[in-house]
Amino acid sequence: MAEYEIKQGDWFARIVKRQGYGSTWRPIFNHADNEHFREKCPDPDLLIPGEKCVLPDKEGKEESKATNQKWTFEKAPDKAQFHVVILRANGQPVRFAAYKIVFHGPNIEGRTLTRQTDGTGAIKCEITTDAESATLTIEGQTFELKIGHLEPLTTTKGVQARLQNLNYHIETISGTAGAGSLTEVAIKAFQKNYTLADPAGVVGNATKSKLKDVYGC
Repeated sequence: MAEYEIKQGDWFARIVKRQGYGSTWRPIFNHADNEHFREKCPDPDLLIPGEKCVLPDKEGKEESKATNQKWTFEKAPDKAQFHVVILRANGQPVRFAAYKIVFHGPNIEGRTLTRQTDGTGAIKCEITTDAESATLTIEGQTFELKIGHLEPLTTTKGVQARLQNLNYHIETISGTAGAGSLTEVAIKAFQKNYTLADPAGVVGNATKSKLKDVYGC
């Protein structure tokens, strides 16, 4: 067994693929030696940089084939789900709007999709673990999206990123917040908008639950 330290932009399927284990990541994520890691990062797509997971020793796979013939082995591509919801400033979804999205990363650079958002304002498509970022153009606006950079709601950066993406005024995803900070102001505004019972500016269970519900994760 070897330890791997989570880096910014990692998600578990990508780690497994890039460390040479192929596309079968669930048994590794659910391995008993990763129990402590899963307590910190229960969602394999929302990881905390600096945390450490365990990767197993690599094992070869044997196939019995005739020696006097030529065989071709094909590996099924590793797929993941890309899902983002586009909201207007007033919180309403951008429904049935044409968009273009261009993915960036090794082996996927320049892959382009041109479709429409669905009735909930969502963009959904399959991607591979090579996707590192994307450029989204919709209704005359262009957005640069970082894939795999969102942290869990248990971290300050995770809270800041969600609030910023929901148009609350947070200048940087710094991971630090305190009394009088823009993060505290944004939390208070979010709590006021949804009439939450947590102490003002404190991300308690009610605020976490509502933020997860509104943001989607």
